[in-house]
Amino acid sequence: MVIELLRNGQMPHPFYSRDAARRAVPELYKDNLSLGEEELRKLKEINELLQNSTLENLVDEGKLTLGIVKPNVNMGKGMPPNDEEATKVLYEEIGRDNVVFSFSTQLTQKQIEAFYADVKEKYSNVYDSPGDTLTIWQALNGLLNSGSVTFVLLYRQEADAVTWWREKMGRTHPSEAHPESIRGKYGLEEIMPNNLTHGSDSIEGAKKEISVLKHIVSEITERGISISSRFPSEIALKKLGVLSENDRILEMVRVYDSGMRSESWIYAYQITYFDELGNLQIKFIKEKHIISMGGALEIRAKMHFENLERLRKIGIKTPETYGVVGATLYQEFVINDKLQEVLDRLRRSSDLSISDRDLLDQLIGIAARLDNVGALTLGFTGDLIFDADRGQFLYIDAGYDLGEISGQPVTNAFKTLTQDLRRHKDYIEQKYLEIKTSLFPPAL
Repeated sequence: MVIELLRNGQMPHPFYSRDAARRAVPELYKDNLSLGEEELRKLKEINELLQNSTLENLVDEGKLTLGIVKPNVNMGKGMPPNDEEATKVLYEEIGRDNVVFSFSTQLTQKQIEAFYADVKEKYSNVYDSPGDTLTIWQALNGLLNSGSVTFVLLYRQEADAVTWWREKMGRTHPSEAHPESIRGKYGLEEIMPNNLTHGSDSIEGAKKEISVLKHIVSEITERGISISSRFPSEIALKKLGVLSENDRILEMVRVYDSGMRSESWIYAYQITYFDELGNLQIKFIKEKHIISMGGALEIRAKMHFENLERLRKIGIKTPETYGVVGATLYQEFVINDKLQEVLDRLRRSSDLSISDRDLLDQLIGIAARLDNVGALTLGFTGDLIFDADRGQFLYIDAGYDLGEISGQPVTNAFKTLTQDLRRHKDYIEQKYLEIKTSLFPPAL
């Protein structure tokens, strides 16, 4: 029976919380977000269940109706300050046995107008009370744009679903609602139109509104399927070691797009996932697509990876690098990069603080190591980032710009550093010699 299927599939659902839906759905509509495989599968199942013709029969019988938990229910009287916790309070008031399905989303403007078409037509020029600056429609529209909503299908074996739910909610204005109703208990007159919930006013109204819900879920499902094909696959990420086999991706958001450059195109992603212990985790990765410069692009990507391996072996820190697939390099993406801020401070300062001297020593150490292995790089500071969370410089570009690693000592990086930070030339020369002698003592 469809009711049992809905009950079994209702939790958890895609967009694992109302807050997640508020953040995720707009990014989905901008093609910036992909759902994990399991979340996408759930979305497909929900879409199929909502298309089941038995639903309409249950509505006609009066056993099923639609409710909505509006945005920001934490603003209600006596509610917990957290919207998610406040929503749980409403579920207890509704009675969890009556909720057979729930689905949270952030409505688009087009969806809001489709769902509330009658309200828009009737109240576009009507004010709730004298002195209001917004019409009833403008106020409601602003509320619905301010956060996520949760659709709930409510089942009553007694075939009084519409009446039961409207009595449970209470009258539209909280001040007129029965004190034991949801709006009477938790609603605040001064924050209208947020009277916390919505309910279909009739069987015909429920059929119409559930039809809009079906369209919303179908639209989100189609977008989810389309976008997932353009994002890194969960299988590939697990094969590369970005994720463990039992990790489960919830969503992947594109947080950076370099655009086409002379050598590459870089995308960065924030991956939100549950680890094998069920803990919510976040990881940032980047894809570096080798796209130009001629020649065999897969060979260039592999050279980049191998050069990073060489740099790590001689003590130069790099972001974690997972591997190469075709002409694409997969690497950790560092969010808190403060390279320019640090370099600008070092360029301006006449006297180095202890912390800035430590940072300069890091740069000199990188230069000494690069020069000792004969890395024919110029302007090497442009291939660094400064990971402010770890307090260290990381070498990120070891591809074409790095050149061949000859094995014969050079002084390219040293020259770059003394030219870029000329105020500290004497200190760099002295420290460079100390570090190089310490790391690479002359043969006896």
